[in-house]
Amino acid sequence: VPLFVLSNAGVPLDPGAWPVWAVLLLGSLVVLGRRRPRVSLAVAPVALLCLVELVLLGRPMFQFGFDWIANANGDAGLYVLSATELMHHGLQSAIDFHGLATNRDYASQAQALNLRGLRPGTQIGLAGVATITGRSPAEVYMPMSIAIAMCGVSAAGALAMQASRRSWSAWVASALLVASPLAAYGVMQQLLPQDWGLGLAVGLFAWLMRPELYRKPGPRYLDL
Repeated sequence: VPLFVLSNAGVPLDPGAWPVWAVLLLGSLVVLGRRRPRVSLAVAPVALLCLVELVLLGRPMFQFGFDWIANANGDAGLYVLSATELMHHGLQSAIDFHGLATNRDYASQAQALNLRGLRPGTQIGLAGVATITGRSPAEVYMPMSIAIAMCGVSAAGALAMQASRRSWSAWVASALLVASPLAAYGVMQQLLPQDWGLGLAVGLFAWLMRPELYRKPGPRYLDL
């Protein structure tokens, strides 16, 4: 959301993403320091399943490195072009017709959809990750997809454990998602926005099912 606000205000995400990541990291450390959460042993099997997910889905990276582009979905190409543009221009910047006419600035053509209201979350997030890693959006697309898939595995385990209050349910739910052919196909088909949305939704549901949020006097600011 902060990256969107900056980009929508016309700030290029390179270097505009750096202060956002710094503030988010500092805020996370402050919350962890204040809350000092105790990590349950139930986390260990889920973390192991995340590593299994990494090997199952990301094994081509061991051969091709950052050059791996999976199934090369056309949507992924659009997100990469748009992220490249947003690293250097704002979300509402105009299309560089002169550059296109002279066979340069091809990334500018992605602005046609951004200016028409296309959901910009994926390309903004991709541009932010590319900025802090020093890699191009094309190079970080699949590593980012794998990372989000691993977050989805963790979120599924958290949701199952919140619903059942049994640690083994987290392992089962996470294992089922890791073994799901449809979930794996979504990553290989480069459906990054969909995977991101599903993982975020499951994570939010897991948070909302915490009973302490609904006890008097209600959630504290650290819970928010």
